[in-house]
Amino acid sequence: MSQPGAVIMTPGEFDARFTGLFEHAAFRLELLDRYDSPGTQQRVQRFLAGQPDDPSARAGWDALIAGARAAAKIMSRVHVVSEPLTGYLRFELDFYRGSVAAGEDVRILPRTRAAGLDLPGFDRCSSARGHHDPWSHGSGSLRAARRLPPRSRSALNRRPCGTFRP
Repeated sequence: MSQPGAVIMTPGEFDARFTGLFEHAAFRLELLDRYDSPGTQQRVQRFLAGQPDDPSARAGWDALIAGARAAAKIMSRVHVVSEPLTGYLRFELDFYRGSVAAGEDVRILPRTRAAGLDLPGFDRCSSARGHHDPWSHGSGSLRAARRLPPRSRSALNRRPCGTFRP
């Protein structure tokens, strides 16, 4: 059931509107061991074969991060990972090097140490939830994103909006 004021977007719409979804800071919590798409599958296979990634494959993401940084916005994420790392997670961690170089704050947390997290969302007052394709064999292919209205409380954050400060 949709919350009043929630907006449902396709992955492309979410990407195009991403920096407009927050004023100061965006935080992303990644809990899946694999986020999949046909293009990513090919890139992972090249990575595992020791072949370099095509720089144009990440150019849009790097530009998005750079644009956010130029607007004095903060982008950060925590990716909770299972150990030992899968080939996909090794690819993802390598990808994060470019994200960090572009200005994103990326943290990796082993799943065994993730109990009891209390984390904020977009501007600590609104949140977005990714809806992942259940038919992607647990790999988490994003099929839609939902931006929840300001002052929504996420399952991870039960504190009222306004009690967090960057």
